[in-house]
Order: sequence, then structure tokens, then C-alpha cells
Amino acid sequence: MRTARQQGDRYELTSSNKWYAYVSFAILCAFVLQPTGSKLIRYMTQAFRIPAGSMAPTLLIGDQVLIDKSISWNGAVLQRGDIVVFKFPEDETKEFIKRIIGLPGETILIRNKTVYVN
Repeated sequence: MRTARQQGDRYELTSSNKWYAYVSFAILCAFVLQPTGSKLIRYMTQAFRIPAGSMAPTLLIGDQVLIDKSISWNGAVLQRGDIVVFKFPEDETKEFIKRIIGLPGETILIRNKTVYVN
């Protein structure tokens, strides 16, 4: 077992233990890191409320989801079954959320509510 011994009166404050170091850090957080971080989060994520039941039972009407937008930046490969958000081609003010069922080069056939790939 070890015991701690007292340092006595010889302890000296280091540069990080001065009051102005704490004030500088608080100013840095308040005026630089916080605004930058909130803007970064705004561009990297987006909140959505599900308006329709086309994704049921996975996503129900009224569900709220948080979308990770960074995937489009980091070169991630989308796979069958992934859920994606995209702008509706005929009206780019609308965003759709759907599940990927087909990949490039595949043929999709939907017959009697059954999906056939290739």
C-alpha cells in the first residue's frame, strides 16, 4: 500500500493553473468552438419527421429521425437495404426517404407488391 505525502509550501502554479488561462479557454469555447461546432453539426446532420407510411413498419408516420449527411462526403458505398434521403427529381423542394432495393446495373420488377431484382 502506498500513501500520498504532502508537497508542503513548495508548490508553484503552472501556466495552465493561472486564472487567465481559464478565462481564455472559456472565451475560446464560447466564441470560436461553439459556433463552429453548431454549424458543422447543421451541415452534417438533419432532423426529419416521417410524413407518410410508405416506409412502414420500419419508419411510422410521425417518427422523427436524424440523418447523417457526412456519408455523401466520405465516399461510403451504399448497399441494398440502406435508407437514404434524396431530393425528389420533379420538385427539388421535397425530400424523400426510401430504402435502396436496386444497385447500378440491376433490373427491378415489382409485380403484385413483390419486388424482383435481376
